Amino acid sequence: MGTLTVAPPPPRKARLAVPLAKLRAAVKKALAARDAKKPKKPCTKTTGATYSLFRLEPEEGASAAQHDLLVGVTRRVDVFRATRRDTPFFSERFSRHGETFAYVKIDGAKGLRGSAYEDRADVEDAITRALGKHGAVIGGGTGLRYSYVELALIDADAAIPRIREELRRGKLPKRSFILFHDATLSDEWLPIYPGGPRPPR
Repeated sequence: MGTLTVAPPPPRKARLAVPLAKLRAAVKKALAARDAKKPKKPCTKTTGATYSLFRLEPEEGASAAQHDLLVGVTRRVDVFRATRRDTPFFSERFSRHGETFAYVKIDGAKGLRGSAYEDRADVEDAITRALGKHGAVIGGGTGLRYSYVELALIDADAAIPRIREELRRGKLPKRSFILFHDATLSDEWLPIYPGGPRPPR
C-alpha cells in the first residue's frame, strides 16, 4: 500500500516507458522485488540484532507524534527512516508477517519518579516480558520532553492489553500512550490508564 503521485515526465533519453498492456506485470514485478527485501523472520524471532543510533534536531516546543525526538536507537533502520519521512507509512511495506509498528510515548516532564522503573531501559524490559510471543521491542528514543519505546506487534489485539496492564502495574506516568506509525491509524491512540488524557496533537 502506498500513494500515487503525478510528476513531470523525465527527459526522453531517461524514460522507461511501459506499454499499458504490460503495466500490470511490471507493477507485480516491482512489488515482488520490494517484498523480497522484507526480513524473513518477524522481530520476535530476531536475536543478536545490531542496533543503530540516530541523532536528530527537533524544533523547540514540538510535541506531536515524535517531533521532539533528539536521539533514537533501532534495530530496524528501514522502519525508523520511513517513519521520519513526509510520505505515508504502512507497516505491510516492511513486514511479511503482519506486524504493526507502533510505539509507547511517555511524558518525561517529571521523569519516572514514583514508578517501578529507573529509566527507559527498565520500561523496555517490562514491555518485552509482557509481550511474549505477541510482539517485540525494536528500539526507543529520548525527546525534548517525551521518551519512546518502539514496537513491532504480531498480534496487536493481544499485545496492547498486556502492555497497558504491565505499565499500569509499574506506575508509569499518567501521560503515557500507545500510538501507531501507520497512516491509516494516525488518529488512533490508547492511553495507558483508562480515562487518561489525550496525547499532544
